[in-house]
Amino acid sequence: KAGERQPFIMSAFDADNHVIEVRNTDALWAVDGNIGTIDETGLFRAETVGSGTIRAQLITAPKITAQTNTITVQAGALAKLILSSIPTALKVGNTHQLTINGVDAFNNAVAVQNTDVAWEVIGDIGSVDSAGNFLATQAGSGRIKATLKADGNITATITLTVIGPAFDLHVPGGIRLIHLPLAVTTVNDKPMKIQRIGDFYDALGGADNVNFIITRDTSAGVWRSFL
Repeated sequence: KAGERQPFIMSAFDADNHVIEVRNTDALWAVDGNIGTIDETGLFRAETVGSGTIRAQLITAPKITAQTNTITVQAGALAKLILSSIPTALKVGNTHQLTINGVDAFNNAVAVQNTDVAWEVIGDIGSVDSAGNFLATQAGSGRIKATLKADGNITATITLTVIGPAFDLHVPGGIRLIHLPLAVTTVNDKPMKIQRIGDFYDALGGADNVNFIITRDTSAGVWRSFL
């Protein structure tokens, strides 16, 4: 399996099958098939899933080459969880099916099921069931965390944003006064962070669409107008 080590020992014989004394360091070692690495002493480390062979060639004449039978490397122990990608932003009421994947220490795929992990939502933005199905219930930012039930030290986390219900603002011709006592998070179905009145002004189209804006300054407890 990936991560395991196996020493190989080279032996040599003459034409009459008599043993000739050689050392592992008398040969050049190589791995065919990109399944791992081997050092000058013949110590092989399995790394990548697949099949291959190991070759050893004497450095001095006669430069005889020996090759092993086919070696098959399998994935090692699960070392890391990976959560499937999720949309940058979900709307309240939307659902998204999460998928968990696993890899060993060498990034070889290791089979893992959604039910092999404990799911958790960090931040009051929604809920996730045992199968990894997330339901967005409240606007805000948060994280979804998956923890391997068999080993609590192996986890995966993703960050996501939930946006509130759509609010469509239609300004009829001739209207020059807009009053919006609410937080703006989406403009034209695109998530947008409004931090200043100028951001809101630009999002609405600037001078071509807006002449006058009134907002409520909740910290000062006053109304403010902008031309």
